[in-house]
Amino acid sequence: MKCPNLISLHSINDQKCTGEIIMCKVPELHTDQIILTILSPDDYPLLLNYYINNQKHLSLWEPGRSESYYTIEDKKERITYAKENLLMV
Repeated sequence: MKCPNLISLHSINDQKCTGEIIMCKVPELHTDQIILTILSPDDYPLLLNYYINNQKHLSLWEPGRSESYYTIEDKKERITYAKENLLMV
C-alpha cells in the first residue's frame, strides 16, 4: 500500500503505511497569516502551554478535565493518536 497522497513540505517517519519505516507526507494548509499542520513532537510543550494558559477560559465550553489532561504525557498521546489516525490507509 502507498501512503495517502497529501500535499506538504514536511515529512515524518510513519510505520502505519506499509509496515516498514517510510516517509509519509503531513498535510499543510497555507494562508497569508497561518500555516495549519499536524503537530510534531517538538510542539508538545506548545500544546500543553496553550491548554494550561487557557484552562479557565476553555472550561466554559469544554468538558471537565482531570489533572492528567494537563501533562506532557497526555499531549504526546493525543498528538500520536491523531497522527496515526490521519495517516492510516
